[in-house]
Amino acid sequence: MYIRHRTQIYVSSEQRRALARLAEDRGVTASAVIREAIDAYLVEQLSPEERLARLRALGDRFSSGSLGHPTGSREMVESLRGVDASRLESLR
Repeated sequence: MYIRHRTQIYVSSEQRRALARLAEDRGVTASAVIREAIDAYLVEQLSPEERLARLRALGDRFSSGSLGHPTGSREMVESLRGVDASRLESLR
């Protein structure tokens, strides 16, 4: 888990309705959709070299087993699916 900071923004009524529909369709909060959009925007601002460096770092984490799972194992896949399922269930 990471530390979150509260930030207020103003959106139009149209934006708010679209955001609420998207969040409901995906089974997440509007805040989660906003954070995802911000992350996507920030990644777009990275240079190709920075993007490649981040991708390589992520690959290194998986290949080294530093995520706490044997690399490429069925246990890892099932664990990740369980985390996603638990997260979605907690939002209902």
